[in-house]
Amino acid sequence: MTRLIPGVMLLLLAFLVSPLWSEEKENGKSTGDDRTDREMVELQKKSKGLRTCTAQVSTLIRIDDQEVTIAGPGMFKGPGKMRIEKSLPDGSAQLVINDGSYLWIHDKSENMVSRINLARVYQVTQVEADADQFDPLRPFRGVDWSTIRYTGPDTLAGIVHAGFEATPTPTLLFAQLPSPPTKVKLSIHLGDGLLRRARIYDAEENEIFVQEFAEVQGNRELDNKLFEFIVPAGAHPMDATTEIIDFFQSIE
Repeated sequence: MTRLIPGVMLLLLAFLVSPLWSEEKENGKSTGDDRTDREMVELQKKSKGLRTCTAQVSTLIRIDDQEVTIAGPGMFKGPGKMRIEKSLPDGSAQLVINDGSYLWIHDKSENMVSRINLARVYQVTQVEADADQFDPLRPFRGVDWSTIRYTGPDTLAGIVHAGFEATPTPTLLFAQLPSPPTKVKLSIHLGDGLLRRARIYDAEENEIFVQEFAEVQGNRELDNKLFEFIVPAGAHPMDATTEIIDFFQSIE
């Protein structure tokens, strides 16, 4: 049964903060597997210097025998800022922004706004509230670093990528999916070192979540104003920080 957090929209699935994974490699962090470390270092060299990117983001969620697809343009800017405009199957739309301090979710059809204080959640739980969102600039966020393993070439849309597997760390996906995620497979472009696809599986090896990034373009000029959220007229922001903290503490 999917668990819902009061005050947080189901499709919060989306979007944001931690250091760039390349910075972690430069600091000497190891997965414990030499082959994996070498492959990650090579990819880090390709992505070095990239601090922004744009992409078309497509998210497929499988719940029981139903599939839901969410799509829209995304913008990412290190360290950790994000903006995604999502179109939902029912014709509604959401805007999700990480401004570096807060995660904002605006349901445009209902003019409802939710926000999460990212720093407060981390201070209390040592968990990143937004780690359920994959970021092309940070391919390995939201996973247990010691479990990352290189699995060999992985073909996506006829192009060979580097494939990896890892165990996901607790995120809001644990509340939103029908069964807890136990494994994630990552496909990273060999040319620029940016993430192109993340697939999440449950304990029965069922693929329950797929997020793909298409038309990826690195180092686009992205004004900081794109990552600022202005509360629209008539909306009253609801702070969901406490609910998120309670959820993470409940699964410790």
